[in-house]
Amino acid sequence: EYAADLMLANVAPYLICTGGIAHVDDLLATGWEISEAEMFQQIALQKGVPADKIILENQAPNTSKNLRFSLPLARAHGLKTDRILFVCKPYSERRIMSTAAIEWRNEPIKYSATSAAGNFADYFHNETETIKHLHIMLGDLHRIVHYPALGLQVPQDIPDCGAALQTPCAPESCPGRTRCCGRSHR
Repeated sequence: EYAADLMLANVAPYLICTGGIAHVDDLLATGWEISEAEMFQQIALQKGVPADKIILENQAPNTSKNLRFSLPLARAHGLKTDRILFVCKPYSERRIMSTAAIEWRNEPIKYSATSAAGNFADYFHNETETIKHLHIMLGDLHRIVHYPALGLQVPQDIPDCGAALQTPCAPESCPGRTRCCGRSHR
């Protein structure tokens, strides 16, 4: 919704909605019958963004591929790609910036990230949602800690995360849980 609001405020000339059906039967599963990109497109259209200002990338299964697939698509549509604004959840801003630093390291792009104004409590409507959002946020933090070693993100200075985030993602690092970081460990 916020990306659509920014489009309608003329912050950007086009909106690229990106994301496939990446998560099924895991913590990040949306329950949608359509891709993330198609859902975001529907929301943007409902808010009044003109259809000819929306570019759809509906194959990316993860953040790295969101970036990898969207850039050539934007260029194929004749868009200038010297400045790009990512619109995401507040807790994902650091991760997308870190991922872009790897994916677009050889590109002359100035990019930044933004998210809708709000506060931490906005994510917690009931106990189930609270637990889900905490796991998603911890998953993002876990990726910030571990993905640089995999070459997927640049390293970042972060506060001490505690022992649970200092060990690689594995069943033994998630005692009493069947999922962490959006992956099943059954």
